[in-house]
Amino acid sequence: MCSGFRCVVCCFLRRGLRYQRSRRGCRQPDNACYRKRNKERAVCLGSHSIKAIQEYLALRNAAPTDPLFATNRGKRLQPRQLWVIFKQIREASGLVKHITPLTLRHSFATHMIQHGSDIVTVKDLLGHSNIASTDVYVNVSLEHQQATFERTHPRA
Repeated sequence: MCSGFRCVVCCFLRRGLRYQRSRRGCRQPDNACYRKRNKERAVCLGSHSIKAIQEYLALRNAAPTDPLFATNRGKRLQPRQLWVIFKQIREASGLVKHITPLTLRHSFATHMIQHGSDIVTVKDLLGHSNIASTDVYVNVSLEHQQATFERTHPRA
């Protein structure tokens, strides 16, 4: 899903997601708020992610309180199991480069920045409380920085 989710967040979502419009205009599931260090954080989902979830749910016969991502026995998927599944998909696709779910999170943040999002918005979407934490994910190329400077600075 294109959301910047942490693996642990995916594992704790429930099947009965209900979507609401947030103040920022993105659709977010009511129960995708999670707590870390006693702070609530909401996770936004785009229309492609919502469609993928709906298609996935159409394949499963589960109660709204069941985990969204479950094992073949219906139990909640654990983060380590998610990593194993990710590794299997990566190997089956023939990717040689070592890519992890964290790599996707990093790519999410980098793409947001490269396509004009400000770092504060990316910080909020990733659930960081400190902007210094977001700097780890933001790896914008010098070429992109130069192009952005020339495009946006009035005297460039």
